[in-house]
Amino acid sequence: MSNEIQITDNFLDEILELSEISKDLKKARSASLSKIQRAIGIKLSYDHYDSSEFYEYFDEFEEEMKEALGALVTGKELKKLTKEEFKSFLEENPDDRLYMYNLSSSIKEIQEMRGLFDDSSYMDDEFELATATLKWISVLNYVRVRHDIVPLVERGLYAELITELVESWNKHKDSDKSNQESFWQGELSNNAEVLGRVLGGNIFLITDKPNCGATDIEGRGSKVSDFVFKHKNTQNITLVEIKTPDTPLLGSFYGRGAYPLSRDLSGSVAQVLIQRNELMTSFYSKVHKSEIKFEVHSPRCFIITGRLDKELYEDEEKLKSFEIHRGALSSNVSVITFDELYSQISSFNKIDEI
Repeated sequence: MSNEIQITDNFLDEILELSEISKDLKKARSASLSKIQRAIGIKLSYDHYDSSEFYEYFDEFEEEMKEALGALVTGKELKKLTKEEFKSFLEENPDDRLYMYNLSSSIKEIQEMRGLFDDSSYMDDEFELATATLKWISVLNYVRVRHDIVPLVERGLYAELITELVESWNKHKDSDKSNQESFWQGELSNNAEVLGRVLGGNIFLITDKPNCGATDIEGRGSKVSDFVFKHKNTQNITLVEIKTPDTPLLGSFYGRGAYPLSRDLSGSVAQVLIQRNELMTSFYSKVHKSEIKFEVHSPRCFIITGRLDKELYEDEEKLKSFEIHRGALSSNVSVITFDELYSQISSFNKIDEI
């Protein structure tokens, strides 16, 4: 029996696909786990390079590292930061700081390796050359894992998190938990990254028991809001008020097809606007006392409450009244219902699969 590999069109297509996936693992899909495993093997191995022509690959490696560094700078909008803001970014993001250090080190190691290959006397010392090569490959592999493999793992974990969140919503939306404010605050606090993505992305939770009065932002004082998010780059604050899926959206019929906002929702609007005003008024005392750097450039406000599908969908007049109220408020407060929130959350997995 021959041990020769049969070169078929399907075999060539698979090799080409693996090659493409190994260049960018984000192109892989969850159904391609075996291919992902093989592609990662290709990504972190170097035996497919011709050692006699290894020198010729230095430009390719250096370009790869520079592209990764450029992607980090662009993705984090680092060029827009002042020197002090960039220093704060590095202090607050140790993983990114380490990644940038290794990217820079990898570029430097490649340049040094190029110099070693130019130095024929150095090439005679096989031990020193092997040591330098292993050091360089270790740094290069760290960068490749961070740039290409970690995002793939994160995507899988994130997809699982989204699935669990949606399952929890479907399980509890019509249960005795539906009117328990503390339960929904806990659900969203534990999944703040997902909530931040719904509310505009690039923001992260800094506290779930904030104070907007005269004390510090972390809430060492009376509690007046549910969540405070901060934009990763501008440091601007976002206030979020969480009610329950059972919270009424509208009050009783007023007349001529009109419905007012419910007492609960009107109260929430007033509350979050007062919180924003107090936060802006006491900004200088707060920012001085707080360990967290933040800004209050017209802070955004969100209220998550009620359900359209349960209260309004079968009544056009109620739906019309609600949308008119919501539109009138939108310049100051964004009102999102729980069914809208979880519909957006469930769509993330579909979007990430495109």
